[in-house]
Amino acid sequence: MNRYRGLAALYAFWALAVMSRVSWQYATHLGNHLPTHLSAITGIIYVLIAYWAWQGWTKALQWGLIVELIGVIVVGTYELFYPFGYATAWSHYGAGYLYMPLLLPIAGIVVVWRNRKRRIDVVTFTVAWH
Repeated sequence: MNRYRGLAALYAFWALAVMSRVSWQYATHLGNHLPTHLSAITGIIYVLIAYWAWQGWTKALQWGLIVELIGVIVVGTYELFYPFGYATAWSHYGAGYLYMPLLLPIAGIVVVWRNRKRRIDVVTFTVAWH
């Protein structure tokens, strides 16, 4: 049984929310599309994380969460000093989404690491038993 189904559902929801915002921004904002491109990249990352979590691919999931966390920190910090014309999904560390883009990858990394520890304990016990 896959232990990451809840994480997959959360990321699928956020992917839908971000991609809806991206569609709206492409339709209504003319000119500078850098913030919209950043949001589109965010949405793609969310879709990949949701897929990897659904499949139970721990390594890919872990790296996807780390990439997302780095992206949130870099874009959030950059925008503090050089504001975009309008918000991205990662603007101000995800303030427009109740800071979920910052909190969710941290929670996801904790879940992945806890499950990897539990798996290692089971393997160790099984090997030691035989």
